[in-house]
Amino acid sequence: TDAFSGCSSLTEIALPEGLTTVESNCFLDCTALEKITLPSTITSIGPCAFSMCTSLTEINLPEGLQSISMGAF
Repeated sequence: TDAFSGCSSLTEIALPEGLTTVESNCFLDCTALEKITLPSTITSIGPCAFSMCTSLTEINLPEGLQSISMGAF
């Protein structure tokens, strides 16, 4: 889902434990997003999940991450 897509005022977010997937287009074009904290439960990042996040400078990739789709960043 593209829940936060185009949100121009979001600068930082921490996703909750238990979440396993960052869906495609979820943060697409969030140009102010600088930092995202992924929970240890994330196993996949969908296509274009963080595409066009031009200010993103900090993201942690959890140890259990199994797949990052093409164009995720």
